[in-house]
Amino acid sequence: MYVKAINIAKGEILVDRLLELYEEMLGTIDKNYKSKETLVTHYPMKGKLYAGDLMVIGRAVNGWRKETYWIPNEHNLDERRKYLQSLESSHNPIHECPLEWVKNRWAPQEKGSYSTKKSAFWRMIYKTMCNLDLKEDWTSKIIWSNLYKVAPAANKNPSSLLQKAQRDGCIQILKEEINRWRPRNILFLTGMDWAKPFIKEIVGFEIESTDCLEIVDGFGEFKHGEYSCRVIIAKHPQGKNEGKMNGEIKGLLSKDLQYLNDENREYWMDKV
Repeated sequence: MYVKAINIAKGEILVDRLLELYEEMLGTIDKNYKSKETLVTHYPMKGKLYAGDLMVIGRAVNGWRKETYWIPNEHNLDERRKYLQSLESSHNPIHECPLEWVKNRWAPQEKGSYSTKKSAFWRMIYKTMCNLDLKEDWTSKIIWSNLYKVAPAANKNPSSLLQKAQRDGCIQILKEEINRWRPRNILFLTGMDWAKPFIKEIVGFEIESTDCLEIVDGFGEFKHGEYSCRVIIAKHPQGKNEGKMNGEIKGLLSKDLQYLNDENREYWMDKV
């Protein structure tokens, strides 16, 4: 059991459902992914100043921290639970911003070290936060997650087999992330081809294709009860025209979601 909080007065124990879902997903990978390659796991990272403005979703990590390394079928249940508890605490430390490293590596002093400023992914997030008038301390005001939580340690995207082994679990995790943190805007930097299996399976997504745009593939909203948010699905920014991409995303951030139900939607989309 992953205890999130204890209410002594009411005799209640709140269980961390997100960690439970991660445990189920890793167990499924153990059963269905017959490989001994070293894998890494990414856990969503919530900036310390996050106030609901933006959740960014990538495809999967391309290499990650050594402390997240693991090999399928080499851990028992107790070891897996310790691993996940360590994963959660390392990705969301209490006394510092989990995403401080993005700012610290924007212009690193050490020659040859990784620079987030050279990443089209992080540059596009920075530009989006500027469009939301949230430039100051921008890294601490977002949530960063990925469609696929597990990837090879060898700096590459998960194979089709690894994607299949974890997809059902990742779909449930993404649903839990959205309902837990309730962002006002969700930006997928994945392309529709990567996002579609998730969009189709999670009840609440209402997405329209943006055929008139070059880099944004879809626009719409996510609804769950009284909660709703704007959703933009763009291609992965690597190798794309970042000026055009930023313009398309900025235009959609300024649009009211009521246009999705407007009979003049085709006219509106032509004006984005």
